[in-house]
Amino acid sequence: MNNNKGYRELIRHFITVDQLHRNRIDKNMQELGILRNQHMILMYIARKGADASQAAIAKDFGISPAAVTLSIKNLEKSGYIKRTADETDSRRNKLTLTEKGVHLTEETADRFDSVDRAMFAGFSDEELGELDGYLKRIISNLDKEAKTVETVV
Repeated sequence: MNNNKGYRELIRHFITVDQLHRNRIDKNMQELGILRNQHMILMYIARKGADASQAAIAKDFGISPAAVTLSIKNLEKSGYIKRTADETDSRRNKLTLTEKGVHLTEETADRFDSVDRAMFAGFSDEELGELDGYLKRIISNLDKEAKTVETVV
């Protein structure tokens, strides 16, 4: 399959898989009454704990501090997180999940696991291992290609 038509067909399959997966996840988010970006922030806070700050979220997600502030306000208003002043730095707020926020992150993890299990239904462990290897090789190839382009430009 060393021709452009074959490659394009494979790429269309990647895009279709991504779209179908994203649609299932978005449907789950919608059922729970939360937006994707809000969920990403909740999961970030759950992972980072006391290290989660609005500035860190903006930096790590590559979005504006104003966008983070708006999402944080909405999450706080909905009862998913709370902000408290940092005793060591008055310019910083600590972000923590409320019980409602913890419950939501647990619920979404269960739903995401369900989508993932459905996505890989019928695959053996060996097939999943092979697929993992192929995808890692594709990622490596693209990473090498990007670095080559950067040095040329």
